[in-house]
Amino acid sequence: EFLRMLRRLAVGTGCGAAAGMAQVASAASAEKPPERPRSLADIVVHLAARRRQVFVSGSIDDDSAKNVIAQLLYLEHSEPGAPISVLINSGGGKVHAGLAIHDVMRSISSPVHTTCLGHCESMAAVLLAAGEPGFRTALPNCRVMVHQPTRTAGGASKTSKQLLTSAAETEKTRIKLAALLARDTGRSVDEIEALLEYDTYYSAEEALHMGLVDVIGGAE
Repeated sequence: EFLRMLRRLAVGTGCGAAAGMAQVASAASAEKPPERPRSLADIVVHLAARRRQVFVSGSIDDDSAKNVIAQLLYLEHSEPGAPISVLINSGGGKVHAGLAIHDVMRSISSPVHTTCLGHCESMAAVLLAAGEPGFRTALPNCRVMVHQPTRTAGGASKTSKQLLTSAAETEKTRIKLAALLARDTGRSVDEIEALLEYDTYYSAEEALHMGLVDVIGGAE
């Protein structure tokens, strides 16, 4: 009988302790302050996503392309077919990283409205022109630049055959970019290829005349 009393006491004490711990944990949870945004960049991305806006800023590389593509796919999944605004302020970067963004822009059901903020150069100009026709915007004081792709030799030495292979690959990329810009601007491939021979700069008005954008105005 004495042992049974000890067991009942232990069980009652354990339950009471557990209840007390639960109350303490609940109070601590209630008193815990809400988590603050980690940085200004996090706040900007969060607010932009709520407005279905995606920023392409700085150099276009594999990491930035991964982030942009992830945002595009998320917004497409959350509301298929609703417009997405891509705001671009970039001097370009890796061609194939940019082409990955380009392919996703053209493959999702949501129309992608593009806007040039500040400057769109090289691959960034190709993305600007790839936006939904009628919804490609240049801000009044922006600058757009197109040119042919370049390939840096890098620090490692290469054989003549390797150099020829690299040159052939660069030429294929140049032809591809010329075809994309010709399609998006309504210009002939020959005209685009002539423009790509050198760095060709456009003001907002010139970019409009060239067919790289459809309107000069403000960001959405």
